[in-house]
Amino acid sequence: MPDLQGWDILITGTDINEESLKKAGRGRYSQWSFRMVDKEIRGKYFKRRQDEWEIHENIKKMVKFQYGNLIEADFFPQNPEICNMDIIICRNVFIYFEKNAVSAVLKKFQRVLNIGGYLVAGHTELYGHDLTNLHQIVSPEAVIYKKTAELKMQPAKIPCLVNPLRPVSRLSRIKPPNPNREIEEYIEKGRHTEAIAKSESILITHEANYDLLCLMAQAYANSGDYEKAESACRRAIVVKGDSADPYLLLAQVAEARGNDEEAKDFLKKAIYLNSAFIAGYLELGGLYEKENDIRRARKARAAALEFLKALHAQTPVKPYDITAGELLEHVECLIGIRDVGLRSAESGERSRL
Repeated sequence: MPDLQGWDILITGTDINEESLKKAGRGRYSQWSFRMVDKEIRGKYFKRRQDEWEIHENIKKMVKFQYGNLIEADFFPQNPEICNMDIIICRNVFIYFEKNAVSAVLKKFQRVLNIGGYLVAGHTELYGHDLTNLHQIVSPEAVIYKKTAELKMQPAKIPCLVNPLRPVSRLSRIKPPNPNREIEEYIEKGRHTEAIAKSESILITHEANYDLLCLMAQAYANSGDYEKAESACRRAIVVKGDSADPYLLLAQVAEARGNDEEAKDFLKKAIYLNSAFIAGYLELGGLYEKENDIRRARKARAAALEFLKALHAQTPVKPYDITAGELLEHVECLIGIRDVGLRSAESGERSRL
């Protein structure tokens, strides 16, 4: 950034999890965190601390971390310093919210974002929402929305994505009967502590409530307590051993911990239990792609494609919050892009022989 001294820069990070905020404030990262980062960048901005890397102190001082629940009505009025923003990065956050909550937060972002400013979100996270005054720019890693003064955008057409859909710790959108509905509403509003407390109180007398165990696992995962999320998933499996859903969340937790091999094993178990488990195939394809195993990634996605073709176009597909027709278009595009890469790789191999 040229003439850095002349810039008035404020960088703020928010989260609802106090432990996550403390960890972020320490600015220390494991070797695994740099698996996709050039060594030059790591060496320039980080210092080795035993088995971790710590970001330089002068950069650390530029960032402020604070508690923030985006769903709360008064979040931005209570935090005037994060109004009039030039860029908002909000990736893998909306996947925790129901559609109405996403719409509410999106409106807040539009109000505090300066004209000409940018909102960065994950692929498909804002699909189907009112993107008035936001011009969409699709990149391989994310979708960027530039705020404009004109009314240009309609709800976006699902883009041809380079990266797979990633529904992190959002176990299939369970719609249980009451009293579980109250807990689900807590989760939708980001009130995970209350969701967990309510779940545990009910489980004292209803310990075999499968839906409740799944909701509690989701709340723990959303709050970053992966150990307890895993425990709740395993309790759900004991109650309903033939269900694939708990294994999906176990896989997502394993991946969040950096254990991709374990994540793949969980997804394979899920697919064994439900051979038509579309989310399982897509998640597995994403993990294979991380390993640059393009052939297996394509095979997993092709399996998902066949099951999608058998569904009515308007059938909702959990946990992606989009219809079978929309997801079909995405996967077809994804496989097409990967086929180009695969042919290029094969051509390169032949040229070296």
